[in-house]
Amino acid sequence: MELEIGGPFSNSAVAAEPPASTIGVLFSGGLDSSILIGHLLALGESVQPIYVAGGLVWESAELVAARQLLNRLAGPRLAPLVVLEMPLADLYGRHWSTDGGQTPDATTPDEAVYLPGRNPL
Repeated sequence: MELEIGGPFSNSAVAAEPPASTIGVLFSGGLDSSILIGHLLALGESVQPIYVAGGLVWESAELVAARQLLNRLAGPRLAPLVVLEMPLADLYGRHWSTDGGQTPDATTPDEAVYLPGRNPL
């Protein structure tokens, strides 16, 4: 049996039987992880999106957008978003990314907006 998957990510048919495993995707709602989830779903894979919350000031807005995208991609192979908490305030201390104070702007040098260890964390 074949099932047609629609939307912007695929025009191809995939097997209707669910795959034997689920692929976890670290999902920020950004371009790369969003495209990856759409692509995996178009291939017929089951996907578990995982968001790692660090307590940064922009995360509430980021999560709203991430959930909106996942709602658009919703289907039987997309698991509900899992949000893991990994507070960064104790690592960053008093910092614009955790307290919103002295937020950088377009004139701020790159080294001032760098978040140490952000990607590996």
